[in-house]
Amino acid sequence: METNFTLSNQEELEKLKNQFENSLSNDFNMDILNKNLKFWYTMDWKDFKKEILKTGVKLTYPIQSNWEIYFHSQKEKVLKLSNRK
Repeated sequence: METNFTLSNQEELEKLKNQFENSLSNDFNMDILNKNLKFWYTMDWKDFKKEILKTGVKLTYPIQSNWEIYFHSQKEKVLKLSNRK
């Protein structure tokens, strides 16, 4: 039973990561995410924002504000699932 729970957590974790990466890629027209952006959930907002800016993306205030909220909510979910292993 514990194996199924862990497998379910791992599947949900991968789903969350992929959804976030797809949103990032689609919203900012990034064909390939760099290594740091692939591990977005290990960064704080300030470092994540720097990585986005390094790609040449211009963040307007409304876009930045929405992404900051989304980043924190998704990171929290990923970290909660990661701690359930």
